[in-house]
Amino acid sequence: MPYQAIKEHDEFCVYKIGPDGEPTGETLGCHDSRAEADKQMAALYANEPEAALETKAAWSVATINQLPDSAFLWIEPGGEKDDEGKTTSRALRHFPYRNEAGDIDLPHLRNALGRIPQSQAPADVKARVTRKAQALLEEATQKKDAPSWDVRLTVKALGEQRVGGYLALWGGPEEKDLTGEWFTPQTAGLTRIYDAVGKLPMLYAHGKDAPGFELVGAYDVLLPDATGLWAEGQLDKANRYYQAVQDLIRIGVLGQSSQTLASARQVAADGEIKQWVIAEGSLTPSPADARMIDRPVEELKAVYKALNIAFPNDEGPEPEGDEESRRRALALERERIVLLDL
Repeated sequence: MPYQAIKEHDEFCVYKIGPDGEPTGETLGCHDSRAEADKQMAALYANEPEAALETKAAWSVATINQLPDSAFLWIEPGGEKDDEGKTTSRALRHFPYRNEAGDIDLPHLRNALGRIPQSQAPADVKARVTRKAQALLEEATQKKDAPSWDVRLTVKALGEQRVGGYLALWGGPEEKDLTGEWFTPQTAGLTRIYDAVGKLPMLYAHGKDAPGFELVGAYDVLLPDATGLWAEGQLDKANRYYQAVQDLIRIGVLGQSSQTLASARQVAADGEIKQWVIAEGSLTPSPADARMIDRPVEELKAVYKALNIAFPNDEGPEPEGDEESRRRALALERERIVLLDL
């Protein structure tokens, strides 16, 4: 039988979970931290091997092999994609948690949480995948109405002051964002600045409701996976938006959006984003409501300075790509110059 750690007041209590997804009885133990609760669940699975296999049996090997890469929490590096876009060998794909329709399968997600600590994955992968699985489980089991937009965009609480979620989702001609554009795994430059300096500014709503860009935290994890670009960061508890961010996460209506600079943007005529060098990410109730830096760059430079990281050089040739992309980039730059002149 699967287990789950449920937060109660300031403790994390472990319960057995029934087929209906609800606890079957009294708690099996409460702990001061989720890590301690995870250790107890790992011990329970180790001492009850049939529990770890209980839900796995519901999906045959053939069924699991047919799942897309996005159905797995972790895919080992070193594989290749087949004609269907699935990683080979299939043994490189671990911890299935979504079904063929893309919906979260709660028994398998709980099963994954129990198996992650016992797996041979590197320690940093275990920690990252566990945080992601815990956040998905908490979201899926909340007693609330589903949000009206893609739940994969919602930001999750990953522990005290830490948040995470997808900063970009891979799309296509039939899966465009609100601006009519879409990212792909081949979009160039997404993590270029992050790879160089190890962090990125985390803002709120791209500073739209403030006199200037306001730093609410810093992203310290930026990692592409089969679904999109996963981003985690640490919130500044002293920031005036801190409590509002926590409240929006709790009710499941906070998303994320990224911005680039005009010279680092290339978008094809059909909306496919060819290049997008992320200069900042924002927590926002309206993901993809802004697509480029449309305020004085000096403000963003100040945010970088506050994080003690170098601001990327925005000098260079005009962005390559289709004429429409160049036209939009130049129009935006003219607007910025007008604002500066005012």
